[in-house]
Amino acid sequence: MKVKLDLFKVAMDFLIQHQAAHLERDQSLLIQRCIAHVVDTGAISKSTAEDVTMQAFCEMQSRHQRPYIDLTRTSSFALFIHDPVTAHRHVFSVETLMELVRAQVIQSLLSPSTEPISRTGLPFDISEH
Repeated sequence: MKVKLDLFKVAMDFLIQHQAAHLERDQSLLIQRCIAHVVDTGAISKSTAEDVTMQAFCEMQSRHQRPYIDLTRTSSFALFIHDPVTAHRHVFSVETLMELVRAQVIQSLLSPSTEPISRTGLPFDISEH
């Protein structure tokens, strides 16, 4: 019987084990190393490995946060975030999010991505630092 490999767990374990070796300025290197590890471990495409790695990376970064993304209300153009601490709901349009992504102030906070998001070749517009 073949055991299905949990690539999310592979990525999460790698990130946890290696995060101490990477200071904040090396965040992009940690992510790139994890992507390579997931590709090698799972024999999958770099694009799929990047998706899995970024999901694990974002979960690792946010695991102690109480606010959460409401997947029921969120659509392709509207992101709903619930904050149970303040009992507020925040809604962001794609336009607003892209303005934030392009703002110089948050460029250093963004996680790098090197793969197009679809066969259309549209870039993530997330720059490496």
